Amino acid sequence: MTKLSKQATYKGNLQNVVANLAITTQELNTILPELNRENPELAKDLGKMTKNLAILTNDFKVLGPALTAIGPELPQATKRAVEALNETVVMLKAMQKSMFIRGSVQEVRDEEAARNRKPANTP
Repeated sequence: MTKLSKQATYKGNLQNVVANLAITTQELNTILPELNRENPELAKDLGKMTKNLAILTNDFKVLGPALTAIGPELPQATKRAVEALNETVVMLKAMQKSMFIRGSVQEVRDEEAARNRKPANTP
């Protein structure tokens, strides 16, 4: 107890803590009514956010080691996936231009237009 009281009174530590606590209390007394006016559901929302944060934290505990294990491979795998997607687009465009598929593409576009839907390649 003596050590604790020495630490609390050393160089005015206790006085600083109490002064800062008083300032914090004044600020909270100013801010909280405004928060309540702006968002009366704040406490309920804060409860939901805290619960969701706890769920995310648990999920990241599982995901963290998995991402660490595959992390070094992600840049290369992502690059290869984008390359494959680009090649697929090129191949599909080439197939659309072929004589046999051109008619089928037009049929699909007509069917889509009849359903009042825009084809995927139109803005």
